[in-house]
Amino acid sequence: MRAKHAPSFRPRALFVVSSTPCFALLAGCAATQPTRFSVSIEAWSLAKGYGYRYEVSPKSIQVTTLNDFGDEPRIVWQSPLTDEQSKSLTACLDRLPLGTLKERYDNPDVDDGLGLNFRIELAKTAKKTIEVHEIYQQDLAGLVHCINALVPEKYKIGYETRAQSP
Repeated sequence: MRAKHAPSFRPRALFVVSSTPCFALLAGCAATQPTRFSVSIEAWSLAKGYGYRYEVSPKSIQVTTLNDFGDEPRIVWQSPLTDEQSKSLTACLDRLPLGTLKERYDNPDVDDGLGLNFRIELAKTAKKTIEVHEIYQQDLAGLVHCINALVPEKYKIGYETRAQSP
């Protein structure tokens, strides 16, 4: 019978979304690594029946087509992220008040138009799904702006420039 050994203890730094120098000092020498996160945004033209899914991680971003016509989703653009781009997204997520955002923002005066579904996961500790229908939400627009800075012009989400306040 073999003796069971206790697993060796190795201190690890868990990065919660924070980019302040003080937190980096407390977390140890892994401060140069980006925070773990996962962001998925589905941007639909509800009247036209198609849209795109944007999937972002600290290492990459990809854009996939979506539609209501039975066609399979198809990746139309993807790119690895540089450390600088990943850190920029982390800073953007640091500013996002995830805990105070509602699960739904809706303009009751519009039946179709732009629909956005956000799925945000930060460092495996905070998760939120948010639906937005034809209404401007400033914090989410900031996130869209950060993602739009990474994608080609033809795949940019037209959310930040639309007058969507009721």
